[in-house]
Amino acid sequence: MHLYAIQRLAKQQSSSTTPVKFSAASTYANQQKLRHILYPAQTISEHSSQGKQQQSGTGAVIQRIPGNSSEYHEDYRPTRLITKAELLTFGGNQNWLHSLPRFTGKLSKNKGKKAKGGKARVEPSVSISKGGIETPTLDHLVVTEQARDDFEQQIDTNRAAFVPPTASGEFLLYRNKGGYAFRSASNQAFESGGKRPNEAFVTWLESRTITDVIDKPTAADKKIWKKFRKVAAGEGGTAAVNAWDKQTLTLGAGFTGARLIRVLNAMPIEYHRQLFAVGIAVTGSDLLIYDTGIHAITRGKNAFRVAAVTSQILAAFIQLAQSSQTATQDGESKELRLWMLMAQFEEFKKRTEKCPKIHTWGKQEQSAAEKLMHWLGAVSCKAIEKTEGDPQKMADVGARVIRKHWQSAGFASEQAGLDRLKNLFSKRGFTVTVQASSNAE
Repeated sequence: MHLYAIQRLAKQQSSSTTPVKFSAASTYANQQKLRHILYPAQTISEHSSQGKQQQSGTGAVIQRIPGNSSEYHEDYRPTRLITKAELLTFGGNQNWLHSLPRFTGKLSKNKGKKAKGGKARVEPSVSISKGGIETPTLDHLVVTEQARDDFEQQIDTNRAAFVPPTASGEFLLYRNKGGYAFRSASNQAFESGGKRPNEAFVTWLESRTITDVIDKPTAADKKIWKKFRKVAAGEGGTAAVNAWDKQTLTLGAGFTGARLIRVLNAMPIEYHRQLFAVGIAVTGSDLLIYDTGIHAITRGKNAFRVAAVTSQILAAFIQLAQSSQTATQDGESKELRLWMLMAQFEEFKKRTEKCPKIHTWGKQEQSAAEKLMHWLGAVSCKAIEKTEGDPQKMADVGARVIRKHWQSAGFASEQAGLDRLKNLFSKRGFTVTVQASSNAE
């Protein structure tokens, strides 16, 4: 399956501004603002009043027929062709989100393979395991095959402008266990020729302080910031991607699924405008990506799978997270990379603040609890707090999740997941026992 994507961001110097603090209200307001832009009120109605002409899209005029419903004849109305420009218009009534089909089936992810024994390298891909297309109902508007082809060619051009990180260049995007991964932080295992990927970004990221993301941080904020930096470094930085395991796609400091969507929703409109140009949109709680291979929009898990196997889409996420381009939101102008840092910290903070009881435990017990919740998304804060910080009880909670979800968590076997669980506790000085299910191989 072939996928495409947006123009490389020009590096711009940003001006220093006073940091602002994200809040749940401001993030929600930004999400609503984005939703109104991506899904504006339609300007074409079924019946018009007394023969008035109405404007549609970028200005084409449609003549309406006067009269009541019994006198109304749809066939009298002219058909208008939607153009490539309209399909690519961010916030337009006839853009690709409104006018092109949606894939309603299921996509499966196929692992890549290294070149071996004379066989060529195979890139990760997706295949259709269940078909299904939903075509939008357009009011006397038509997307011709030529317009769609022109639109897809432009998407292809835009995506190609994002050069995937490579082991020999400034970035490093490598294949790990059949999928792509990228680390932007200082980890020797992911370096190439002794040079860290994008040294300038890493230097910038490591020099950030809590006052860059919060104007007047409290003592609790400073504590959470310290933990966030540690987790972010372990994941590979705020521009990291992990697309090789069953989590499908993880960005930044370990964000995937609904948590990742919330991070993206907190980003300024300019960020979304640039994603839109490469066929990517975030609407409410959904990720949507246009797939030129099936000529349709993918949604939810399918969209995550498409992104995970498409190096140019991953490159777009990486480079936007590292971009020094300035964007404005709520009257504040900041670099996109700082907006991304702020959004990720706020989401990390929300999860931390939901579990106040954990922060009264010992240092190692607290570390084990936080790592367990971060590592296994299905482990809830409520379940962990009920353990009262007892390492064995926490291990029991994790074991139950692994026995049920070891495949979706990306483990080769149930036992492999349980072994990693024991290792998590042994690193913190705890000895725990975990049992495999009776039907485990």
